[in-house]
Amino acid sequence: DVVESLEPALTLGRISKSRKKGASGGHTDAVMALSWNQIARNLLASGSADETMRLWDMARGDNTCCIANHKDKIQTLAWHPLESHFLLSGSFDKSVLLHDCRNPENNFKSWSLSGQIERVAWDPWSPNNFLASTDDGRVVGIDIRRERPLFDFQAHTRAVTALCPSSHLPGCLVTASDDKTIKVWDLNIGGGGEGGSPTEVLTRKPKLGSIICAAICPETPFAIAVGGQKDSLRVVAASEIEEVRSHFEGRRSVIEAKITSYCEENCPICIPLS
Repeated sequence: DVVESLEPALTLGRISKSRKKGASGGHTDAVMALSWNQIARNLLASGSADETMRLWDMARGDNTCCIANHKDKIQTLAWHPLESHFLLSGSFDKSVLLHDCRNPENNFKSWSLSGQIERVAWDPWSPNNFLASTDDGRVVGIDIRRERPLFDFQAHTRAVTALCPSSHLPGCLVTASDDKTIKVWDLNIGGGGEGGSPTEVLTRKPKLGSIICAAICPETPFAIAVGGQKDSLRVVAASEIEEVRSHFEGRRSVIEAKITSYCEENCPICIPLS
């Protein structure tokens, strides 16, 4: 709630002389990932090159938990959008971990992928599913109740640095990469079911060099912000591109009704991971 402040409203952690993994006070190497819990709004997760994750209480400004389940740098984090205690993490050790933060050291599940994990993201249309991308250009869809992926496909020729499932259009996924391209995909998952192989709808090279990040506007489903090594930021208006508009025409957002109904009837993600 601080606007136009000249100084930080809050600084987390303190400089520690110890380089030991899990040292008290804060991270001992670069912070590579942050994720703010949208349900427990005082809770922030951070991932670091020191191979640990930390949970922070923003109300008190202190570290509540240090999690050291990975064996290499942690590059990406994502809190579950409906269950405040579930946290995804992706690491250079080529694994994705799902932690139950009520007991994170002992209650977690892991999946090994083909490359270093670049990004993870929950599927807004199916509370049990998430997506992960790797440095060898692959995108993987996983159901947390299963050991084998729902799908695993070659999305780009280099690292997939952005992974953006749409919360407006079921099955719509935007990816971006070090190969200088941005792509729109149809995952054919329409509301959470297993569909066919993902379909490439659009490929564009926005002349930004290697693309570092991308995000879909939460209010406009076809407005995509892209950040690259050259020319700073650019907004891609995908709604003006005929291939995208015609492909997703007729799909509408019913996410709140679907998820509410799903969770009221039977929500398997609420059971322990072990």
